[in-house]
Amino acid sequence: MQNIIKKTQKKFIIATTLLVIVVLAVFWLVARLVSVNQIASPANINDVHASSAHNKELSAYIADQQAYEAHFVNFASAIKQQDARELSQSLLISALAVLVIGLVVAYVIANVLMKPVKEAYESQERFLQDAAHELRNPLAVMAVALQQHKNNHPSSELVTVFRRQTKRLVAINEDLLFLERKRSDKAEQLNVSELLQDVIEQLSPIAASKDISIVSKFQDNIVIKMTAEDYIRIAKNIIDNAIKYSPSKKTVTIEQTFEKSSVHLVVRDQGIGIPAEDLKKIGDRFYRASNVGEHDGTGLGIAIIKKILHRYSGSFTITSDKHGTTVRVRIPT
Repeated sequence: MQNIIKKTQKKFIIATTLLVIVVLAVFWLVARLVSVNQIASPANINDVHASSAHNKELSAYIADQQAYEAHFVNFASAIKQQDARELSQSLLISALAVLVIGLVVAYVIANVLMKPVKEAYESQERFLQDAAHELRNPLAVMAVALQQHKNNHPSSELVTVFRRQTKRLVAINEDLLFLERKRSDKAEQLNVSELLQDVIEQLSPIAASKDISIVSKFQDNIVIKMTAEDYIRIAKNIIDNAIKYSPSKKTVTIEQTFEKSSVHLVVRDQGIGIPAEDLKKIGDRFYRASNVGEHDGTGLGIAIIKKILHRYSGSFTITSDKHGTTVRVRIPT
């Protein structure tokens, strides 16, 4: 939302500036035409007499010096040209002054117009952060209580449903908290090859429980400046989705390379794929593809990935068909 506000503010300033420039350009063109056609055009003796019509002494002098009319015409022409040059300079200075004033006014107006929007967004952000923090403890207590009850009553189907949904609520709450919080951790030099290996080792038991093979191929000692939490969230979300939506006895392939000053992470699965009509909406908050069925998920994972990549000017693409899905991530160093 903050990015949308900044972009809107920037577009308003640019649009206002362009309008001022267009107005100044039209004004300059009209003034220039007037200057060339009237002011800077060569003088003639009628112009000389017309300019002296309101000055009796000058009229008498010109009449007395009639033999030198050609000189008066030359002088008048030179004066008109000088006036035209001075007018052009004045117009240029005035145009620059108006442009600067227009920029300042556009910036001030943009700030004034965006202030209520910023305040509304900040209020919403504070509410979501406070709500997520307040929900943490009761959800944790509920999860523990349901787990203990399940241990004592393993056959209770109702408790199993409650426990699964509570787990989902906890995941949604944590994801919302991450999405809405302001960035606080400072980026540092990280060996993302080691971090990727850690993520794979963490998710391997889940893959093994579904009889899914993980094939990884990545360069050693790839170093990039970012926070460990950001990278782990990106890699874990993508690989976890690949495992989650793959049937048993399939393969998830993970590749990570360093090319052209960027880290490229590619994850391919042989899962259910994403319908073409859903691809455009993947990444919208809480949106899940129409074919996910009973698979657990919050619908916030891709939104989190996009938010993180925006911080680092990275990119994210998904290609999918009925044979599986390929996710490509690029993170500039």
